[in-house]
Amino acid sequence: MGSGSLASGVAIGLKAKQAAARVIAVQSVGSPAMVESFRAGKPVERPCNTIGDAIVCRVPAETALNALLQYLDDAALVTDRDLQAAMHTLLVWAHQLVEPGAAAGLAGAWQRRSILKGRRVVILLTGANVPSEAVTQALLVPPLFNPAV
Repeated sequence: MGSGSLASGVAIGLKAKQAAARVIAVQSVGSPAMVESFRAGKPVERPCNTIGDAIVCRVPAETALNALLQYLDDAALVTDRDLQAAMHTLLVWAHQLVEPGAAAGLAGAWQRRSILKGRRVVILLTGANVPSEAVTQALLVPPLFNPAV
């Protein structure tokens, strides 16, 4: 989710075309300001300490938060380990190289897999600005699943 600008824009656009669609934004537990703000209905400032540097937010912007409150259905938090496992999964099984923050959508969907089973799910992947160390670290964490098993 980061600052909420992309999440709110996606939610507004998607709901304009498919009003019944549910939009869920995902943020790192190491930067929970927007998720906590969404849940509280007002800005909540929090420190940032996560490998998902593309999705950090310390102080929520009021305009983005207001749009999220109006259009977003839910928000979830994932750990840095979840981000790495999702990165690993995307690299090995989808052949997609994404930075840790860009793997948040898959990590969040995996958390909710029992709820999402049988539904059409769209996961937004953005950002491939990945330092080699981040790839190495992600490959040390087991992937979310192994479809070959």
